[in-house]
Amino acid sequence: MLTRVVHGVLLATLLGLIAHFVETPYVLRAPGRASEVHSMISIHEVKTYPSRGRFLLTTVIYDRANLLYCLYAAIDPFAELVPTGEANERADAGDQQMEASEFLAKWAALEMAGYSVSPRPSGARILSVLPESPAVGKLEAGDIITSAGGRQVRTAEELVQALQSDRSHNFPVGFVRDGEHAETEVPTYQKGGRRLIGVQIKTELDAPQLPVDIDIQPGNISGASAGLMFSLEIYNQLTEDDLTRGYRIAGTGTIGPRGQVGPVSGVDLKVVAAYRAGATHFLCPTENLAEARAVGLPLEIMEAESLPRVVKTLDALAPKS
Repeated sequence: MLTRVVHGVLLATLLGLIAHFVETPYVLRAPGRASEVHSMISIHEVKTYPSRGRFLLTTVIYDRANLLYCLYAAIDPFAELVPTGEANERADAGDQQMEASEFLAKWAALEMAGYSVSPRPSGARILSVLPESPAVGKLEAGDIITSAGGRQVRTAEELVQALQSDRSHNFPVGFVRDGEHAETEVPTYQKGGRRLIGVQIKTELDAPQLPVDIDIQPGNISGASAGLMFSLEIYNQLTEDDLTRGYRIAGTGTIGPRGQVGPVSGVDLKVVAAYRAGATHFLCPTENLAEARAVGLPLEIMEAESLPRVVKTLDALAPKS
């Protein structure tokens, strides 16, 4: 009898190891964490204020799927397996995007709180060109886009806005490469209702010294989509009025230097992550509202067009009793 038990334990252990280490040609796409932003941010040498509620930033899991993940995807109705090639479009640029996002979040929050900040964003730096992108042979990683669609580009958000508002098939782009200015036209394509040219970008900043020492420690979270929630937490700590009103408020969205909020990917899964973490409200970029509301979970989905408008929206919330 004991021998059978031992054999059973050994067999179960062996099967578990096989399920863990055997990879598949898929990537798991699933709801990630909803993490409290308060513990990630430290503000030094100025007066800060406590809050009764919490802001939460939300994430999505993109991870190479082993057999255990395949089982998880079969159980969780919000998880799915996508081909590895499709997932590779995300590129290995998250850490660089996070660095720019942190700076822009500090900038927007400090200006909103009344501080004078004068950084000089100089364009949108290309982090990578996707392998099958129409930009291959026209743009390269390291190029800094300074104009697009006939307008000046200072930030990654401004490039995205120019791309969405321009209706020409061949999108005119001005850029700097190795100190030399050049121009080209890149064919656009549609994906998920958005016009794209197939490049990953971040804002290129000639950064000044900020007037307040703010430290952000996001852990292993990367990408630009936490910008809005970083800004809200910084602003909330610097101002006496508690924007949380005692609620757990989750959200997502990139942030620009003047507080404009940009669209992100994976909003459907981020809504699920927020709900599972006990959030009652979810702040969502304007372009992603339909996707967030289509999930159908009992959270209040609130539009996030810009930091000033979000602050106004939260100011109007009735305090939690």
